[in-house]
Amino acid sequence: MDDQNPEQAAIPTPHDLLAATDDHPDKPNTLQLVQAEVEQETAKSPLDGCPPGTVLVPLGDREVAVLPDGKWPNSANEDMVIGLYGRWAQKALARDEDVDTWFEMDADNDMVTQFFIDWAKATGRAPKANSKRGASRLRTA
Repeated sequence: MDDQNPEQAAIPTPHDLLAATDDHPDKPNTLQLVQAEVEQETAKSPLDGCPPGTVLVPLGDREVAVLPDGKWPNSANEDMVIGLYGRWAQKALARDEDVDTWFEMDADNDMVTQFFIDWAKATGRAPKANSKRGASRLRTA
């Protein structure tokens, strides 16, 4: 007679789980699923070490991390307005490697324009396509 409790017998042991995968080698076992989940949770984010709100923005075929604009010094705003984008990058990009990328790319005006469009989208600052403000500018007399 079996002395084992039926409820306990229903709980598979690690050995049972590994043995079960022999029948289905194409399916991951529980251990593999747990390991994959742990790897995913501990994977290093490209924004590790950056302040919250930092966003990755494409610049040509690369990406740079931009600090949240609340963290920019006021002079970075001024640099952006007058088109001193190199100076802006030194103040508003999150890491030295991002600033290096900015200068290595030496982006043309079209690429810089696209960069700021992508930044606005990434931060939720992109203008609405059917906004009243934009529509009123398009009217003719």
